[in-house]
Amino acid sequence: MISGLPVGTKITPGSVVDIRRLPDGRTVWLEKGTDAAGLQHIYKRHEADFVNKGISRDDIPNVVMSALERGKVVGTNGSANVYRITHNGVEQNTAVGVSSNGFVVRANPVSSWKPLP
Repeated sequence: MISGLPVGTKITPGSVVDIRRLPDGRTVWLEKGTDAAGLQHIYKRHEADFVNKGISRDDIPNVVMSALERGKVVGTNGSANVYRITHNGVEQNTAVGVSSNGFVVRANPVSSWKPLP
């Protein structure tokens, strides 16, 4: 799937944790990242938030990517869309920020958001 990205797309293949093609045709991926972006950022800033919502550390990458792949957009939180999915029988609302090239920058569970117009 990486080979299908546009030439010049900044991606570190050895650091990719998950990559998916969305129903709208976009390709998105989650990298191990840094303290500023990617999975490391998500763990550093929001692991406890996910765990408090019943989502284990090991499940965070799949929940984030599943939100993008099949979640319903219910609003926005800052510049990130808020996706509603069901995880282990529980409805979850997760904000996921994706850069223009498809890199997952941030994600966190939310309890409030700006509704769609």
